[in-house]
Amino acid sequence: ASFDTDEYLIPMGQYDNMREVVDDANKSGTKILTFKSTRAIPIQSYMEPFHDHKDCGTESEPGCLSVKEGSLFAEVYNCDFEKSPKPSWAERAKKQLYRSDYVYAHYVHYATVTGGTLRTKEEAKKLNEGWNQHFRESRATDRVTDEIRQA
Repeated sequence: ASFDTDEYLIPMGQYDNMREVVDDANKSGTKILTFKSTRAIPIQSYMEPFHDHKDCGTESEPGCLSVKEGSLFAEVYNCDFEKSPKPSWAERAKKQLYRSDYVYAHYVHYATVTGGTLRTKEEAKKLNEGWNQHFRESRATDRVTDEIRQA
């Protein structure tokens, strides 16, 4: 699993750690946990004027900001401008935690090949489940998390 340096998941509500969130989801049959995501903005008190670039003004009139020396990336960008719960459009840049025995290929923000997409018509029939050549993950297997109560 990998995340960008500005992405981290925090357990919420009754959960003390992400393992509990994942285990609880697994008990209900969820294979993919989806987290809505919005861009964080820097906290200006951790920034300072910057001019040492061709597009950033002059020393006397700097036109850019840079992170102050000694500031940690996580503290500088710990400012989510969208309050929870995030709007529906925030799912476009979603982050996902998934069971590797169900998701066979993942690309950037999307599970592209899953157990569902690989299931044949015959396998679905044996499991007494519906089948469609244009498979789409259901909310039973791919669930958007509750930001207030989960993470």
